[in-house]
Amino acid sequence: PHSPPPPPKQTIGIQYIAAVSRLPPLPRPIYLTFVPDEEIGGVDGMGAFAASSAFPPLRVGMALDEGLPTPASHVRVFTGERQPWWVSLRVSGTPGHGATLPSTTAVGRLGAALAAVAAHRSAEAAKLAAGTPLGATVGVNVVYMRAGVVNDAVPAGFVMNMIPSSAEAGMDVGVPPT
Repeated sequence: PHSPPPPPKQTIGIQYIAAVSRLPPLPRPIYLTFVPDEEIGGVDGMGAFAASSAFPPLRVGMALDEGLPTPASHVRVFTGERQPWWVSLRVSGTPGHGATLPSTTAVGRLGAALAAVAAHRSAEAAKLAAGTPLGATVGVNVVYMRAGVVNDAVPAGFVMNMIPSSAEAGMDVGVPPT
């Protein structure tokens, strides 16, 4: 049996290159930069480039973020860029042996906080599904979690019968300007 071909891979970068290559001659050059900007906070990406001596002679008039790819014949335009808030939540709880049942464990407390975050995220996703523009919703994604008592001598890398005293999660929150 034959499987269907995979869907074409869409990337914004190549779409920008294709679009610029189809432009008629312009009175000034167009520069495309590809830097890991928002993923690293902007300081070491576009921020470093903008602070360099190479930047002012370019006379930059506007900048475009990568946006979202689409296989459709239209392009979605977003205004009101959400501002990133990177939040780390660290909680503590009662440590102990895994055979005990402390009432306030760090992982349990973190789980309760993340349940509230998940409920908020679901409510914002429902708004999006109902037609609210992406830029008017508060986006939140958990990007990391840490907990456990480290032990590199065991296959799991953690002591499996120890309740950790702290747990941490990081979230990428996008807050609309409104």
